[in-house]
Parts: sequence; structure tokens; C-alpha cells
Amino acid sequence: MERVKAVIFDWAGTVIDYGSLAPMGAFVETFGEFGVSISIDEARGPMGMAKRPHIAALMSLPRVAKAWADRHGRAPTEADIDAVYAAFVPKNIAVAARYATLIPGASEVATELRSKGIKIGSSTGYTTRSWPRSCRSLRRRASSPTVSFAPATRPTDGRRLSCFTRRCSTRGLACLERDQGR
Repeated sequence: MERVKAVIFDWAGTVIDYGSLAPMGAFVETFGEFGVSISIDEARGPMGMAKRPHIAALMSLPRVAKAWADRHGRAPTEADIDAVYAAFVPKNIAVAARYATLIPGASEVATELRSKGIKIGSSTGYTTRSWPRSCRSLRRRASSPTVSFAPATRPTDGRRLSCFTRRCSTRGLACLERDQGR
């Protein structure tokens, strides 16, 4: 670890919201409003994608596409994806703060990394509208503000590296990344 200068964490499921539960319920509820039931497992399937493509991926699942066609009399369209996304975003914003609880051990890991002079950054799939609420909620719920991250818009390689070259002044080759799926 002495050569590591920085660690990048994805927020949801790695630092907060164990199991990434916040968006799952919002996906299930939103599809239900359009008369199509989806399971938590189906909602979880495309995790890691931005939310609109996630919705498109759900709509392309054969069972979901059939349920949509049965309910609406046609296959899902781009306009339908936009409508579901528009209904999803406010729900996701509302639940994100509720699930902004540190995963056990996250605070201790951040403290240990900082004690070794290792910088901490993050990327997140949270939308720019839901992210501030999650941060405020996390600050209220944490016993101390031990996790100090610099969020990007999506956890892509370029954005993660940019997080450090701009904010942490360290070389990308000295960075480690951690999220629940890797």
C-alpha cells in the first residue's frame, strides 16, 4: 500500500446504501405506475448504467417488453423510456437521502487510508439532483464527517482519473478503484 497515493470509491453499495437499495425500489414503483410490474432482481440487473439507459435495458427484457405491450398495446418506445425516466428521477431523489447511511466499516477504512496519507475520491451514479441530498443526509447521520469524496457524474474511467488529476494532484497509476461490483 505504500505506493498507493489515492483510492477511488463508487458511493452506492460500496460506501453507503449497502445493496444499492435506493434506486431498486424507485424502479419497481415507477414501472408499477405505468402498469408494469418488475422484480427487484430485474431492477438490479442493469446496475452500473446511467439511469435512462438502465430503464431502456429494463424495457428491452423480453418479459418486461411483453408486459408493457400487454398493458399499452405496443412495444415500448423512446418516448416511453423518457416518460418512465421523468417519473423515476423524483422518486430516486426522494429515496437517495433515506439510504445515505455508511456501510459498516466504511468510516474506519477512510480513517485508516487518511492516516497513511492516501487520498480518497469517488464517482457516483447518483444524479446531480439527488447527490447533494445524499451528502447532507450522510453528514447528519455519520458520527463525524470521515468520508470526504469528490463526486463525478458517472463512474467512468476518464472521470475517475480526472477526479484525481484535478482535485488530488496525484498520478492515475497510483490510484486504486473499489466498487461493489469489482
